[in-house]
Amino acid sequence: TDKVNRGEAFQKLYHKAFTENGHDEVESALLSAGQTLLADSSISDEFKAMCLEFPSQSELEQSANPVNPIWLFQRRLGLAQTLGNACAAWISSYVQASENQQNPRSRSLLQKALYLGVQAGLDDVIAQAGVLADHDNMTVSMAALRALNMTNHPERAEALKRFGKRWSQ
Repeated sequence: TDKVNRGEAFQKLYHKAFTENGHDEVESALLSAGQTLLADSSISDEFKAMCLEFPSQSELEQSANPVNPIWLFQRRLGLAQTLGNACAAWISSYVQASENQQNPRSRSLLQKALYLGVQAGLDDVIAQAGVLADHDNMTVSMAALRALNMTNHPERAEALKRFGKRWSQ
């Protein structure tokens, strides 16, 4: 399949996964597609990151009838957790590789991997996000903070404290 069709297929699966009825089969297809995508070394990191981008909350609310913003928000977190667990080995390896922190073309995928891994509760990814929150590159630092922000992990409070101290001087 060509990239355009693959990208559109991901977005269609995401939208179907956010309907309130019958999303188990769609979720299974999405997890399989995500695993296949990440395992394919011939696909660029930028394209992988684009495919892993969930539709925005407002986009989902516009297409929902009736609108249930709380359910959509919880579903987003749950789907991120499920996708993160399904791709745990790949995510753990990717976020530990220092070249992905240094390469501007890899940073968008690093952001997605951190978010999915932290939502999945992967201890090594959570610890790495705590470390990367202090990274010299602001994109990497903000990706780590964004990943930790929606959690209650101790790394979150410590990373935010260090970030505030670092940038208030």
